[in-house]
Amino acid sequence: MQDDLNERVAVLETLLKSQDSRHKEMEIKVNEMYDVIMQLRGAKWMGWFIAAAIGFIISNIQSI
Repeated sequence: MQDDLNERVAVLETLLKSQDSRHKEMEIKVNEMYDVIMQLRGAKWMGWFIAAAIGFIISNIQSI
């Protein structure tokens, strides 16, 4: 009976290690995706700023 319990504990430890390694891999992937999204967000705001600046310049040039 003790051998059966030790075997079950060993199986559970193996499964836990496997789940832990998968969790770490997923965490790395999520962090990389988050970084990409934050870079895109910055680029989006920069695009809006540039478009607004060009629109402002064009509207002032036509009034001259």
